[in-house]
Amino acid sequence: MSMKIEMGLECDIDNWMNLVYKVKDYFPGLETKEALDNHKNTVLEFMSQKSAICTKHDDKIIGVLLFSIDNNELCFFGC
Repeated sequence: MSMKIEMGLECDIDNWMNLVYKVKDYFPGLETKEALDNHKNTVLEFMSQKSAICTKHDDKIIGVLLFSIDNNELCFFGC
């Protein structure tokens, strides 16, 4: 049972979104399937820019972070 922090990769997207589905009620704007699909596309874009970090416990994602270097801001955080 080890925990590791690593860059989120496209191959992580389903596991990543499983966590987002669990915490979506705490984030206004993620109430609909369309909004969640848009968020998924946003996550994939952040992943391609190497601006997505996840925490894994036994290969299950238990924390996610999207950040913008250009804007010096955290864009999404869930655990």
